[in-house]
Amino acid sequence: MRRTGRAAGWPWSWSPPTAGQAPSSGPGSFRNAIVALAAIGGSTNGVVHLLALAGRLGIELTLEDFDRIGSGVPLLVDLQPAGRHLMDDFHRAGGLRAVLREVADLLDPEAGTVTGRPLVEHLADAELVDTEVIRPRDRPLQEAAGIAVLRGNLAPNGAVIKHIAADPRLLQHTGPAVVFDGYADLLARLHSLLLREEAALLALVQPVRGGGELAPVPPAAAGPPSRDR
Repeated sequence: MRRTGRAAGWPWSWSPPTAGQAPSSGPGSFRNAIVALAAIGGSTNGVVHLLALAGRLGIELTLEDFDRIGSGVPLLVDLQPAGRHLMDDFHRAGGLRAVLREVADLLDPEAGTVTGRPLVEHLADAELVDTEVIRPRDRPLQEAAGIAVLRGNLAPNGAVIKHIAADPRLLQHTGPAVVFDGYADLLARLHSLLLREEAALLALVQPVRGGGELAPVPPAAAGPPSRDR
C-alpha cells in the first residue's frame, strides 16, 4: 500500500492523508495509484484502502474505476507470493520508479505530488537494473494484470479478485458453493462438513481488521484438498 500511496503523490506514512494534508490529490492521483497497484501485482487490500482514502478526501472512486483503469495494465514485477522474488530484490532492481517509468503512458500526466510537480516528471532518471525482477514493458509477466471486479447473485454489489494469483483452472469454475454467514460461522461449521474438492467456500460480510488485513484462512480450509484460496 505504501507503493500505491507514493504513486498517488503522497509522502506515505501509516497515517492516511486528509483533505487539508493532501492538496495534490485528485482523481488523477488515484488513477496513478490504481496503475501502480496493477503493475506491481498488489493486493486486493489496496482496493479497500484506496476507496476509504478517496472517501475521506471527497473524491469519487468506485469499483468500476479499478476494473476500467487496471484492465489494460501489464504485470511487470515478479514478486512473491504470486512470483519468485523478494521485496529486497524489487528495490535492488529499481523499485517503484522503475516500474512507473515503464507504464508512464498509462499515468495521468498532470497528477501532482507533494513536491508540486507531476509524478511523471520524477521518472525520467529511473533505472531498471534487473529485468528478471522488474520486466520491461515489452516483456511483461502478463499483459493485463488489473484487479478484476466480479458481480453476480453471490456479490450483487461487487467483489474483487487478484486473478494473476489464482489458479488459472479456477477462473472458470463449476462446483457447489458452500456459504457461511461470516467468518465466525465458517470457523464453527467447517470441521463438521464433508466437502467435495470442487466446492467453493464463501464467507459473507467478511470485515477488514483495523490493521487492514483480512481474517486468516482457517487451517482446515487451507490444507488438502484445497487448491486455491
